[in-house]
Amino acid sequence: MKPLVVTGGGTGGHIYPAIAVANAWRRLVPESDVLFVGACDGMEARVAPQAGIRFSGIVAAKLPGRPGPRSVVALATTLRGTLQARRILARLRPSVVVSTGGYAGAAAACAALATRTPVVLVEPNAVPGRANRWLGRWVQRVCVAFEEAAAWFPRDRTTVTGAPIRPDVVSAMPERDARAHFGLPEDGWVLLVVGGSQGARALNVAAVAALPLLPTSVAMLHQTGTADADASRARAAQAGLAAPRYVARSYFESAEMPIAYAAASLVLCRCGASSLAEASANGLPAIMVPLPTAFADHQTANARALERAGAGILVPQSELTAEKLAETVRGLTDAPERLEAMRNASRAAGRPGAAEQVARIALEVAR
Repeated sequence: MKPLVVTGGGTGGHIYPAIAVANAWRRLVPESDVLFVGACDGMEARVAPQAGIRFSGIVAAKLPGRPGPRSVVALATTLRGTLQARRILARLRPSVVVSTGGYAGAAAACAALATRTPVVLVEPNAVPGRANRWLGRWVQRVCVAFEEAAAWFPRDRTTVTGAPIRPDVVSAMPERDARAHFGLPEDGWVLLVVGGSQGARALNVAAVAALPLLPTSVAMLHQTGTADADASRARAAQAGLAAPRYVARSYFESAEMPIAYAAASLVLCRCGASSLAEASANGLPAIMVPLPTAFADHQTANARALERAGAGILVPQSELTAEKLAETVRGLTDAPERLEAMRNASRAAGRPGAAEQVARIALEVAR
């Protein structure tokens, strides 16, 4: 079979679902090649080859929210990237293109439409981005992570699949062994704090300040992000926090992330589609703090969908204080039956097979 092209970029929320679909495709069609087309200066240029996927770069630029000189430059860059992607597709002649969005993904998807290459669009958020809303009119199939997003796309071509995640993000490691891996206490509760690869300073500050307000039965496994690692460790030292109750890592490598989930009782996180999908796949109740600057406030929409399912608690960043966080955590750890109900709701909301479902839809379109 002809190759598959996956595309998407700008943030991990676009990149990692694309990689998950690529790997699912390779399991279904092992004889088929896969190429990732993304921004030449984006994190996908590093992450895709690390995942064993060939990469071709194009220029890409984010369109500003308001018209102006920057918009003209961004449009010119996007047009250039679209022409570069068109040359790549003309040379490769793929059977189908799967786009998970982002500005690089939009350029490659437009190039695919121009070359009459079938396109499967993946919308991981409850509120679709501008490019995906427009592209959804023209592509062969649309796969959405949330029911709420389906309303933006043609009903007869849209399927609710969940957000694609890699299958090994769900670890079979026993909780006791996972905690031993990080040097965490064997008993009690573990709050996993995940602010993304770059970290989230608001989450970091509140989490470190909240831990001393919680019973000693609550420990914390903290992914600080590389940008805020030193400052987070300094705050923790000033608060007298240390292992085994407080364990910090700048960044979890892909092989360690499933172990972190296995060690956790609940998670404090941003509300990107991938973060929430991974928490749900692991059956973890989530304390969700949306990024206030996210386009169309889509992270709040993602969080509300999970909160309605009974799997999480939404805390706006404007209300996130150490006291509020400690109160929220205590409300769960002091009521194990509520925590268990949320764990069951989270597991029910999870769709660990989303990547394979999207790959099968792409295969159907390709044939």
